[in-house]
Amino acid sequence: EDHPDIRMLYSRLLMDAQIETASTGTQAIELLAKGPYDLIILDMHLGRVSGLDVLAEARKREGTAHTPVLVVSSDDALQRQAKDLGISAWITKPLDVEKLLRAVDSLLPV
Repeated sequence: EDHPDIRMLYSRLLMDAQIETASTGTQAIELLAKGPYDLIILDMHLGRVSGLDVLAEARKREGTAHTPVLVVSSDDALQRQAKDLGISAWITKPLDVEKLLRAVDSLLPV
């Protein structure tokens, strides 16, 4: 997520989980190397390296190839491409906190 307030909101909402955040697509790809992760929450607009690029890279890596990906984006035009790359769920911004928490709960392993 490139917006600092939304990254902070994720951190607060998911404070019981161990999370890592990235503000750019490049940072997100670097974090993929640290995987595996239980869930990836991804914005589509992250600067030079897009969320689609991050998603494609995640699907190539052994540690994240099958990790659930929740996209939270204001750009619904990218939803079809993201689905083709294997996202698990899509939430359109503006962010609905209850919808986000339900999606996270449904995607995290028990």
